[in-house]
Amino acid sequence: MSRTSMAGTAVNHHATSGTVFLFVAGLGVLSIWRGEIIGPLIQGDVPAEALGPHTTMVTHALDIAIIAPATMVTAVYLLRREPMGYLLAAPLLILCTLIGVVVIAQTLFQTLAGITFPIGVYIGMVGSWVVMGAFAIWLTLAFFRNLSEPTTEQSVTLQTA
Repeated sequence: MSRTSMAGTAVNHHATSGTVFLFVAGLGVLSIWRGEIIGPLIQGDVPAEALGPHTTMVTHALDIAIIAPATMVTAVYLLRREPMGYLLAAPLLILCTLIGVVVIAQTLFQTLAGITFPIGVYIGMVGSWVVMGAFAIWLTLAFFRNLSEPTTEQSVTLQTA
């Protein structure tokens, strides 16, 4: 499917839902990791030591430097109905879906290995990623179900723009 054919495809309701979801997901990632990095720095701790062995600074760097900005930029593109928004939305929605699945698997295997967390971590951290993944599944399915080839008039307008 061409870039121009993706531009006029999603139904407004799903495009708006995807826009809100991607923006909230980006802000959520920034908020979660910001707290785990800035809090220890303010207290004079080293963030990596405060996080323990269950996560890495690489995860934080990728999420803060790439994933969060990409989701928010894509949300802006979708809001403006720009073709690039639709092109970027598909892989980001799939990524969010996969993160939800991976977090479930990680939690299961950590629990089987005897690694446990306080209930607040299970509810707040694990739960939020799983809920995000569930919404991402729904939005991804809706996104791909509503793809269609643009009309000739839409193609001409998109190509000249």
